[in-house]
This record gives sequence, structure tokens and C-alpha cells, in this order.
Amino acid sequence: MPGDQQQGFERRREEYHRVLIEEFKENFEVTGTEAYTIQPGDTLWVLAREYELPIWVITRYNPVLRSGPPRAGESIRIPRIRTRDA
Repeated sequence: MPGDQQQGFERRREEYHRVLIEEFKENFEVTGTEAYTIQPGDTLWVLAREYELPIWVITRYNPVLRSGPPRAGESIRIPRIRTRDA
């Protein structure tokens, strides 16, 4: 991909993610976290589905998960969220 196209793509990607984060913050609030020990077979996708959270929320509270998949026995924090009152 030529440099200009790459830069345009990156700008659009960053804007898309910025909007997702803003919309999440407008609609939900984090009320705390709970400890969770990674089990064999756990993936970010599995955890996100189980806890009904976007993957980026889980990785924001657990930066170690940005560098590789979760490892069995590893302790992480799972954010608890609730819908904001309208």
C-alpha cells in the first residue's frame, strides 16, 4: 500500500476506534473490577463474549494482554460495567 493510502487508512482506523470508545463511555460506566484467573482455553474473544465486554476494554485494564494471548494461571482484572442512566 503506498504511503498516502497507508496514512489515510490509519487515520480512518484511529477515528473509527475513537468513536467506538466515545460511544461506549457515553452509554456505560465502569463500576469496579473483579479478579479472574485465566483458564486453559481462554482467549480474549471468549472472555469478551462471556463478560459482554469489548476486547479493548479488557485490554485497557490489562495491558499485559496487548503483547500476547492470555496464559492459563495468569490473573487479570475484569471490569464491571453498567448502563448509564439516560
